Amino acid sequence: MISKKGSVMDIVLMPTFVTGVVLGLIFLTLLYKIGTIGGDLQFEKKGIAINSALLLTGMFNVHSNVEYSYLSIGKFVYDFQPGRVLVYENSANESGRGFQRFALDGAYGRLAFVPKKIDAKNTHVPGLLFVKQGNEVFVNSPFVDKGFKSNLRLLECSTHNPEEQLNNIVLDPGYGWDESLAEQGSSNPGNKGDVKGNIVESGITRIIAAKVLGYAKELVAGKGKHTRDLSIDSKADMDARVNVIEQSTGNSVISIHIGNYPDISFNPVLAYINGDSGKIKDSRKLACSILNQLSKKIPEITDLSIIPVSIEQLDRFEKGNPQRVLRKDKIAVQLVIGNIKVEENNILANKIDAIAEAVKLGIEDFK
Repeated sequence: MISKKGSVMDIVLMPTFVTGVVLGLIFLTLLYKIGTIGGDLQFEKKGIAINSALLLTGMFNVHSNVEYSYLSIGKFVYDFQPGRVLVYENSANESGRGFQRFALDGAYGRLAFVPKKIDAKNTHVPGLLFVKQGNEVFVNSPFVDKGFKSNLRLLECSTHNPEEQLNNIVLDPGYGWDESLAEQGSSNPGNKGDVKGNIVESGITRIIAAKVLGYAKELVAGKGKHTRDLSIDSKADMDARVNVIEQSTGNSVISIHIGNYPDISFNPVLAYINGDSGKIKDSRKLACSILNQLSKKIPEITDLSIIPVSIEQLDRFEKGNPQRVLRKDKIAVQLVIGNIKVEENNILANKIDAIAEAVKLGIEDFK
């Protein structure tokens, strides 16, 4: 007769049964640890850290601007540092924190990471916003920083070191109108450029140039060294302007014009540079720096673009073309700002100071 007690003991002591019990205990412990039946959210914190790091690594390797919303996050502290992500509840060194490294410079080594710490423990933060704009990658939360808005118009500027620093910048205010000659009935009093109401290109560009000189005296040429008088609206033809630039002891020129486009929703800033110049890299970097500062300062700007042109052809066939100021031996940028046809809140009428300050900041960013 087989003992039932002995059979039970045999089953209990079988290796498979013992292994199953051990695995069950481990599984229950694991469930407790990750929060399914316990209170530790280790796996969730780790998962968020890994996902965030992978996302940031991807952003370092795209050329276009992009933003990504990470929603339904937990009530943790999110600490985004250069090259690593920390997610924790009470202490950055706590056991069970989320920790993950990410590739800081991407494949091209051209971007900067902006550190950010967001405490979502005591504040309702339903999501994070991962943004790549221009030369920066960063994380923020519009739920915490109420005034935060990403700017996806920013350009990615070259990170190369300029061969030379800017000095004695010549300013070229587009067009020029000699009022006294006009009153005398002169057949050649100059050209006002585009005109609409109180926006007169020859006057607006002169005022912007004068303000840039005031903001950046240490880098801009002296008052009498520009292509036309910055104090009064006086004329200067293209040959005279080109001559001033070529005779300048400075190494750079910034020309200023205003845009005129039929689509009133189109309010861009275009930057023309000399595509034939050996200084094209430096010209492109200066243009990019100025455009990005204009976009940061003036949210009404809708588009930014840098356009290389061939000046040699203009010298031969289009003597009056204003892009001729982009001389081959200079770091040279011609800005075409805004749209004169915009009906309401035209930046050419009410953002002159902001335009001039942005140009100054762009000059300072060139380094």
